[in-house]
Amino acid sequence: MSHGGLTPVGRGGGAALGADEVARRLGSLVLVERRRGHRVAPEALAVAAFLRPRGGERVVDLGAGTGVLSLLAARAEPPPASVAAVERLAPLAELARRNAARNGLEGLIRVHERDLRTLGEGELAADLVLANPPFYAEGSGQPSSNPLAHAATHELAGGLVDFVAAARRCLVGPGRLVLVHAAERLAEVLATLAAAGLRPLRLRVLRRALGGAAHRTLIEAATGGEAASGLEVDEAGLDYRVFIRSGPRRA
Repeated sequence: MSHGGLTPVGRGGGAALGADEVARRLGSLVLVERRRGHRVAPEALAVAAFLRPRGGERVVDLGAGTGVLSLLAARAEPPPASVAAVERLAPLAELARRNAARNGLEGLIRVHERDLRTLGEGELAADLVLANPPFYAEGSGQPSSNPLAHAATHELAGGLVDFVAAARRCLVGPGRLVLVHAAERLAEVLATLAAAGLRPLRLRVLRRALGGAAHRTLIEAATGGEAASGLEVDEAGLDYRVFIRSGPRRA
């Protein structure tokens, strides 16, 4: 699943933008973002590139932000049956709704403004769950002065355990979870998946530079009904900078 880099779109096209907003093109998609604060992260683009869509799947995007991963999943080939974008923060959930409508995908993507920790068993039944959770515990990592940006990177309202638990409640039958996390927490990620009854199928490493240290890990895990024997590992890894270059550019 591939896409082009994000490039600016002139204010003349599409729906009106707020003074603090900018529209950028991502392949055939147009994404509206805040000029400051929460923006498309390289990790979301890496998850999209890692996906192996099967077509006709019910997709749930946990912690959807402005909806970029939901948009990319909706445009995947073969296409999904539906996409449910779950986002706790009202400003981001509203942008996700607008982005779905701007790209003519409001009939396929439904945005749920709520805390993923409150999702009940099977409430949003899924065949495929996508997750790009915060990587850092509060008080660690690089803080941001912008509340929306800080909430995207730090575990202020749910961390790894909460995301995996919510994913498991969505996967009421055979299904898969695809998530990205900090490489230094890989052992914790694998233990959390195992505790939830999810078995890793594929693993890809993103490095800060080719041949450099591991920076992020992408994992596809599955329920018992889905899991096959063996683990497919991308041993060489990919250069994380590829996804940074695919990110937003100044107008």
